[in-house]
Amino acid sequence: MKGIIYLDNAATTPVSEVINQVVERFNKTDYFNMGASYIPAVEISRIVEENASNLLNRLGAKNSRVIFTAGATEANNLAVFGALKKNAELVISAGEHPSVYECAKALKERGVTVHFAPLMSNGTIDLDALKDVINAKTGVVSVMHVSNETGAINDIERVVEIVKDINPKAVIHSDGVQAVGKLKVDLFALGVDMYTISAHKIGAPKGVGALVAKQGIHLAPIIWGGGQGSGIRSGTENVSGIMALCKAVELAVEGAEANRTKCKQLKEEFLNGLRNSNIEFKLNSLDSICVPNIISLSFNGLKGEVLLHILEESGILISTGSACSSKKTDNRVLSAMGITTSEVKGSVRLSTSMHNTIEEMRFVSEMLAKAAKTLTQTIKGK
Repeated sequence: MKGIIYLDNAATTPVSEVINQVVERFNKTDYFNMGASYIPAVEISRIVEENASNLLNRLGAKNSRVIFTAGATEANNLAVFGALKKNAELVISAGEHPSVYECAKALKERGVTVHFAPLMSNGTIDLDALKDVINAKTGVVSVMHVSNETGAINDIERVVEIVKDINPKAVIHSDGVQAVGKLKVDLFALGVDMYTISAHKIGAPKGVGALVAKQGIHLAPIIWGGGQGSGIRSGTENVSGIMALCKAVELAVEGAEANRTKCKQLKEEFLNGLRNSNIEFKLNSLDSICVPNIISLSFNGLKGEVLLHILEESGILISTGSACSSKKTDNRVLSAMGITTSEVKGSVRLSTSMHNTIEEMRFVSEMLAKAAKTLTQTIKGK
């Protein structure tokens, strides 16, 4: 096939033309600083507030506020550092994104008691183990909604129920970056106190995200300055980015069901092709508990990075896991699932979108199978 077949949508997505038009408007025409007092700037502030309110409504975030940030990493840092009170304990899952996991490590080095709840073999948090580490001192609990590595969906409603039954005062945060547009996200139903979203995972530009927090949740700022963002997040507002994120959430929520249906078809076509090729592989993204757009595979005895570069020569772009961890040779999340070292080294991740086609997935399965067979024969011939 000609051209590039892009299968790394969990890392980032192309900006849609609709979103480009929004960005252009608020960079070229309505470019005013929200903090200024003249009428055009006040009007921009009103427009942003209206769209922020619409965003909250689309996510079912009743009695909540939204703090716009420079990305999901900042939002996750704000959730952890901003909500954790002195002498309180932090609980996270072993499968969290680095922007939560590294916060936990940093706090542990500062003397904070941190509990890392283990994962089940299917990639979801071990709820019984979670229950064992919640206590009266628990301050913040952070469990991601959908794994960026495998697509595993955590039962956030059950997480909230477990935590609140033991400690009603604990603040519960969920990283929802990989969930918006792939699942029906209703924050009121989920019951979380804070929820993180990202723009560039749903067709908007990089460099903008948001933390949705219930009214009454105290957040200490991690950035100080002019007092923007109601004093929680100082810095001149990225109006074009904020408006792009709001529009992207609208489109993602409206298209979530169609996206799931299409990506399920793509996954089935791809896996059927691999299975028919009679190559050995392990599927780390189980259909029953995973979003269909993320497919994690392990080829025992092979190297995922080599497979990645062989496919790249054919114009197919995949990954070996999270882009935020691409410089590391291991995969912390897969290891936490009990996957062997050899299988971890031989893992690859494909993440689809509405833009991919059945024909592309047939071609990718064919080329991946061919690459795996060639590598296997090469290794056996040595």
